Amino acid sequence: MGLLPVELAKMYNKLMDLRDEADYSPEYEVSRESVIELIPAVEKFNLIMEELVFGAVGDVGR
Repeated sequence: MGLLPVELAKMYNKLMDLRDEADYSPEYEVSRESVIELIPAVEKFNLIMEELVFGAVGDVGR
């Protein structure tokens, strides 16, 4: 098992796929509903990443 829960790794992959699609297909649009649906998982992902990055070194620079 990795450092992230599987569902967050899948969410990250989905975000990267959306970005890739938008980068190479200018007419591609992501719906508001799709973005709103991802916000809770992104917030959780950010909290875990902060803990991984800053937890090991304390609150230096925060």
